[in-house]
Amino acid sequence: MKRLAIVPACVLLVLAAEAAAGPRIVTPPLSPLADGRLLCQFANASNKKEVQVRIYWYDLFGNTTVAPAQVSLGPNESAAYSSGNDQVRLCVIEVIKGGKKNVRVSLTAIDANDIPLAAVGGQ
Repeated sequence: MKRLAIVPACVLLVLAAEAAAGPRIVTPPLSPLADGRLLCQFANASNKKEVQVRIYWYDLFGNTTVAPAQVSLGPNESAAYSSGNDQVRLCVIEVIKGGKKNVRVSLTAIDANDIPLAAVGGQ
């Protein structure tokens, strides 16, 4: 009987962790050319409040390919992270502090000469 009580408790902990995650903004997937890369750009559109975000990179199978990074952005500030991994296909931004409505995200495919080839916006 005690073992049966442990399983539901574990499930509740996992569900609580999922619920505790902040709102997410997901880009459509892009595929970089050979020797190219992806650039995830994000901005704080608020002119009054700071936002904190966590950046995740995923491959087409939903696997994280790069360790997540956490960034604080002041009002009207922006930042960009390069994937550095040829398996990356999409960027996910989790809003930790501040409102999702204040965060803008784009994903750009860049060739080996740093020329942008395509860009998509996150939703």
